[in-house]
Amino acid sequence: MFDLSDDHRKTLLGIARQSIAILLEGRAPDWQAEDFDETLLQAGEIELIELEISVMGPIEPVVTIEDIVLGRDGLIISRGRFAGLLLPQVATEYEWDCETFLDQTCLKAGLPRGAWRAKDCRVEKFSAIVFGE
Repeated sequence: MFDLSDDHRKTLLGIARQSIAILLEGRAPDWQAEDFDETLLQAGEIELIELEISVMGPIEPVVTIEDIVLGRDGLIISRGRFAGLLLPQVATEYEWDCETFLDQTCLKAGLPRGAWRAKDCRVEKFSAIVFGE
């Protein structure tokens, strides 16, 4: 793990804000067609949003449910062509237990609850450095 100084955080957030604005200008029509569960930002709204950036650490396999530490670990669950990811802070924000976190990651992947128990389902974890404005 590494720590970012306030100046580095401000620089990264400034770059992210500029990058998002550029992406929104050029890609908004494509995103509208591809991603129906997200509300698109309108012109002028970029200044109203608060950015939170999660920098993912290494991805590691989860061997047992006891390997997962809520609040520290994010999850990636994949099975066949389906895959879903939830960031570490999601479980604590919603006050989920470990099984609920796993089930919700399955749902995010388009899989049924409990799919994480299947032998052909891959469960991985990662930590993240989270910072924002």
